Amino acid sequence: MVDQSSFDGSGVRPALVAVSHGTNSAAGQAAIAALFGAVASARRDLTVSGGFVDLQQPNVAATLEALPAVSAAIVASAPAMPVP
Repeated sequence: MVDQSSFDGSGVRPALVAVSHGTNSAAGQAAIAALFGAVASARRDLTVSGGFVDLQQPNVAATLEALPAVSAAIVASAPAMPVP
């Protein structure tokens, strides 16, 4: 159930920007894409986007610029963890 109180009445969903360092590894890129996809599937009440600090695109600034006008954006980054 979506908490309707999180909406500002504009019909635009709040956004969550997942941030990753990025990797040159194809397996690591697939793992990051799967994680971003899983978050988007689990949180259909949010506009979920991914951005990268280094090595992959889009960078975080471009990801934030591409968001629709939102009342709130959450930028989330997990501690570094090894990816294949």
